[in-house]
Amino acid sequence: MAADLEKARKAKKPVSTTEEDALILCKELFGVEGSRARVLNSYDDHNFLVETSNGSKFTLKIHNGADSVNIPFLQAQNHMIDVLSAADIVVPRSVSTIVQVENARRVDTYITTTPVRFADGTQGQCAVRLLTFIDFPLMCERPPTLPLFRSLGAFMAKTDHVLLAADHPALHRQHLWDLRNLPLLRLFLPCVTDPARAALATKVLDLFEATAASVLPGLRQSVIHSDANDHNILVSPDGNHVAGIIDFGDSLHTALVCELAITTAYAVLDQPDVLSVAQCVIESYTEVLPLFREEQSLLHTLTASRLCQSVIMSAYSFSCNPTNTYLLVTSAPGWQALQTLFDMPPDTITRFNGFARLCE
Repeated sequence: MAADLEKARKAKKPVSTTEEDALILCKELFGVEGSRARVLNSYDDHNFLVETSNGSKFTLKIHNGADSVNIPFLQAQNHMIDVLSAADIVVPRSVSTIVQVENARRVDTYITTTPVRFADGTQGQCAVRLLTFIDFPLMCERPPTLPLFRSLGAFMAKTDHVLLAADHPALHRQHLWDLRNLPLLRLFLPCVTDPARAALATKVLDLFEATAASVLPGLRQSVIHSDANDHNILVSPDGNHVAGIIDFGDSLHTALVCELAITTAYAVLDQPDVLSVAQCVIESYTEVLPLFREEQSLLHTLTASRLCQSVIMSAYSFSCNPTNTYLLVTSAPGWQALQTLFDMPPDTITRFNGFARLCE
C-alpha cells in the first residue's frame, strides 16, 4: 500500500498551474493580492513563492492528487503547525481561505481545492493551502559548521519534545518514507542501474531487516517531522544557529529515534568528517531528549537506512521525471555517505551510537 501511494504521488503531481494562475488562486481562494510568483522546487507537489506589493511573502501549495484525497492528513499538518507555533518554534502559519469561487471547494478554514492537470495527463481536484513564507536563509545556503550542526540537533530535540503532545489520527498512516517500511524499497531497486550501488543498497536493506525491523515497533512512538534536511531547516540571518523548520509533508507517527537518525543522515551529506558531524547532532539532540539504550543501539543502522531510502527513491523519482534535477539533490553525496557509514568498523560504529546521552 505504501509503495502504491508513492507511485500515485508521482503520477498525480499537479503540473498545469502557471505563475499567473498562482496569483489568481491566491486572490480568489485566500484574498491575497500577489504582485509576482515563482515556482519553488518541490518533490511531489507544485509550490509557488508569492510576493505582495507591500513585501509580504507566502507559499502557495498545490498538493499532489494522492495527498489531496486525504484531507485529514493535510489537517494534521496544520495541527502540527499550530502546536509548534504555540511553543514558540518558528514554522509557517496557515492562511484562512475565503468564500467559494467557481470550480473550487472550501474544505475547511485553511484548505480548499482547485481543478488541475496531473503528470499522467489526467485531470482532477487538488487541495490548496497558503502558508506564510519565513524569509530566513535555508541551512543549505549557509556554510556548514560544527556549531551549526550542534544547533540543529538541539533544535530537532526541542521540536520533538513538543510533538510528543501533538498526536493526530491521520498521522498514523502508511508512508513509504517511514523507516519501518524500509524493506518495501526492494521494489524500487531496479531503478538503481549501477551494479555496485545496487549491491550496497541491498546490503543495507539486509542489515535493517536483521537488526532493526523487529525492534522498532516496540520502541517509543511519537509524531515526528521526518524530513529535517537542509532544504527544510531555516537558520538565523547570521547563519549561527537553526531558527525554524518547514514542510511537514512527510510527518507521521513512528519510532521517535527515527527523527534523530533522519536528521543525522542528512547532516552528514557532503561532509568530509562524517563521524564529527554525527557526534555534534547526536550529542546535542540527546542532551535535550535522551534515548533509551535500545534506541541508541540502532542509531548507526537507522542513519544508514535513511540514506538508503533517499538514494533509492531519488533513482526511482528521476526515472519517473528525468527533467526534475531537484530529485537528485542528495543522490551523489548520499551514495558517498552511505558507503562511508557501511564501511565503518565495529569499534567506530560503537562510538557512533555512543554519542547519544541515555535516559537515567
